Parts: sequence; C-alpha cells; structure tokens
Amino acid sequence: MDTYKLIIDQLLADKVWNAEVIFQLIRKQGYTGGVTIVRMYIQPNRALHPIKQAVRFETQSGFQLRHDWGEIETVVAGQRCKVNFAVNTLGYSRRLHAWAAPSQDAEHTYEALVQAFRHFGGVPRTVLVDNQKAEVLKHDRDRRVIFDAGFPQLASPGASCRPVAADPVSAAA
Repeated sequence: MDTYKLIIDQLLADKVWNAEVIFQLIRKQGYTGGVTIVRMYIQPNRALHPIKQAVRFETQSGFQLRHDWGEIETVVAGQRCKVNFAVNTLGYSRRLHAWAAPSQDAEHTYEALVQAFRHFGGVPRTVLVDNQKAEVLKHDRDRRVIFDAGFPQLASPGASCRPVAADPVSAAA
C-alpha cells in the first residue's frame, strides 16, 4: 500500500474521493491489496472533504429509465435468505418500479426491464445502467462500452431505445 499512497493522495487532491474508483485506478497500476485497505487509508481525510449538495439530473419525459439492482437479507418462512430486487426509475417523473428476483443475472435483468416497460406503458429512449456484469461486459481503452449481446436487443423491442452505461470513474468521483 505504501507505494500507492502518493497516487491516492494526488487523487484525493483532484477531488476523487470514492474508494472504489481509487481502488480500480491503482489496481490498473499494479496494486494487489483489497479495497478495505484503501477505504481505511482514505477515511481519516474525509473530514477535510466538503460534502457537495447533489445536483438533480433532469431529463425529458420518455427519455431515460435508470436500472439498478439491490439486495437485502431477510427471513422468509423461518429461513434466512437474500432477496434481489431490480429498481427501475423514470428520469423525468421519478416514478419507480421494483421487481424481486432470485438472482441478478442477465435473464432476470432482462425480465425486470420488460416488467418495467409494461408497468410504465412504454419503452424509454435510453436505459441507464451501473455497469452490472449482466449488462456491461467492459469499457475498452477508448472508454467505449461493450454490452452483453442480449442487452441492446432487449432494450429496443420495436422502439428506438439504446442502453447507456455510467462511466465507472466519473460517475462515482
């Protein structure tokens, strides 16, 4: 970790405070430790980091749906289990649709989106995703997104809808 402290300090000075983003950046430079160590190094400096107010991102009606997954541990019929849920939120109205599934794989991601399209009564122009493996395979060197083959096809069932992946660095910085 000592070798990467100067890099981390520079990133903090450049206002990159997200531990996951910092972890990914130093990992590309050879860091082999865990993200927890990065978080522990950043934590004492957080008091120096002023908290910015969130800026709400507005879209036109019908323009964007944001898709994300969450999970919660709960007890069902006396058994402890993990429940996965997809949350699909319209960018303009902030209306949301939630759908529970046994896993966050591609099949259930596609089903969650189809259910949301039905619930909202249409397909938006864009579906914004957070780089989940079921949707985004990788970002190449030129920051182009390589989507799972089924994802772009699903996102346009007779409509001109295109998938958009969040930039893993700038979205979390």
